[in-house]
Amino acid sequence: MKSVIVIIGYNRPDSLERCYRSVRKAYYRTDTVDLIFSLDHSDIQEKLIALISSFDWPYGEKKIIAHEERQGLRRHVISCGDLADGYDYLIMLEDDIVVSDSFWLYTDEAVKVYGNDPSIAGISLYRHTVYPQSGRLFEPEYTGGDTFLMQAAQSWGQAWTNRQWQGFRTWYDNNQVFDQPEGMADYSYGWDQRSWLRYYMGYVAAEHKYLVYPYHSFSTNMEDAGENRKYTDTDYQVSLVRDQKEFRMFPADRLVRYDAFYERMDDDSFCCIYDGEKVLMDLNGSHSKYFGAHYLLSTRYLPYAIVKTYGLRMRPQEVNFREEIPGEDIFLYDLTKPVKKQKHGINPNVVRYDVRAVSWARLSFLGMTEFAQNLRKKRKKRRK
Repeated sequence: MKSVIVIIGYNRPDSLERCYRSVRKAYYRTDTVDLIFSLDHSDIQEKLIALISSFDWPYGEKKIIAHEERQGLRRHVISCGDLADGYDYLIMLEDDIVVSDSFWLYTDEAVKVYGNDPSIAGISLYRHTVYPQSGRLFEPEYTGGDTFLMQAAQSWGQAWTNRQWQGFRTWYDNNQVFDQPEGMADYSYGWDQRSWLRYYMGYVAAEHKYLVYPYHSFSTNMEDAGENRKYTDTDYQVSLVRDQKEFRMFPADRLVRYDAFYERMDDDSFCCIYDGEKVLMDLNGSHSKYFGAHYLLSTRYLPYAIVKTYGLRMRPQEVNFREEIPGEDIFLYDLTKPVKKQKHGINPNVVRYDVRAVSWARLSFLGMTEFAQNLRKKRKKRRK
């Protein structure tokens, strides 16, 4: 199969070089792998072109696309996706991404297994360990393979076959303005319309498709300061797979599934049913609409009759429902029976469940430090 790696750059030469070096060190088979650098217009474009010209690439053709006018991230990414035409698949990396030495081998294998499945919209190289909307830990249940499915997308290392990209491109061209589909999370629908990912999330939800995700990440986000981020941090930095050359990928209909809210869906090993009725999973506490569901399983305090409670002891968190772990940390609500809200505020048991490697003393110190710093900032603003 013929593949292409597209690295998207703007005005960060150090990030661009770091991304290239990780790509250069990866494993490749004898297949032709082209490398394209796509540069949005900036004041240092000539410097970036000179830098890229010094990079060697022995696996295929190396190209540079230097835009003469400013594209903006959404328009730029869409144009890069269109480069899939003429290739079996395309791997897209923004310049602040670093990849595993096995990223191409993983992608190549995933394309062979899932590339022709109409339910699959693309392949993710990155695996979230945190759900961005709630900031809660995300741990998918492991069932022996290398992959699982999600109805959520991300932009920190992804791949598409030409067919998969064209499916999105057609939808995108016809939906420049769109209403929030039922399966799309509020936080992604609320993103600025300059975000290309907002449209891709909408497409996945509207068309009821999935992304293939790895259990262990083949890319990581270095979170450099840039167009969408003022400061560098490590909130979404994850560990990378090293030296993996063999993969175990089950057919899509056998994989564990999660929705756009990072909540478990029905699959071979999990059933979202109680008393013969569908249960809407809300363990991350991010649902604002209940879509006519009868029962809701949540860690939040809500004004509905509690049918049953469960403990928050096992991981991942949805396993407590399946195994009926006793406790009073997770609540099964009957949405047809509103009541006066029993409690208010944050569920402390959820915080204890999520905090694992940080002691309460260190966590309290961090909270007090942040509070003091914010207080000082407010005082400085008042003086000005």
